[in-house]
Amino acid sequence: RGGRGETVKLRMPYDLGARRTLTAEGLDFVRACTGLDDARLLAPVVTTTYRRTTLVDLAARTRLTCDGGLVCSLEDGTSVGLVNELLLETKSAGAATSTDRFLWAEGCRPSNISKYCLALAALDPTLPANKWSRTLRRHFGCRHFGSTGTPD
Repeated sequence: RGGRGETVKLRMPYDLGARRTLTAEGLDFVRACTGLDDARLLAPVVTTTYRRTTLVDLAARTRLTCDGGLVCSLEDGTSVGLVNELLLETKSAGAATSTDRFLWAEGCRPSNISKYCLALAALDPTLPANKWSRTLRRHFGCRHFGSTGTPD
């Protein structure tokens, strides 16, 4: 997180063919960004795939991203996804956008989510899911969480 609570993302170009491993260059990048001594201990846990479209209003300085076909998969092939839904994210430099107001008028209420955390909570019932249980039930069809977010 940055100084104002925003998410800070550090990226480097990476060969798609090497996405399941950390190359020497990738290890150096992880070490430099995290201070982690042995980045070789890191391993893939969950894969998220989706199609993204981004709409930008340069005059209003707003952005709308639309993620469709979201599928979250574990290494063993177990997966969940949003089949007939779009995940929308609005961003602006200030107050609510015209897109926010339109979505609210249509009955769409905002949720703070993490695709990574939702994926793990949906795919591993041993993990705590309190924060995600409503979203998991409503959008992912997960029914294995009780009212406390723990497995039934």
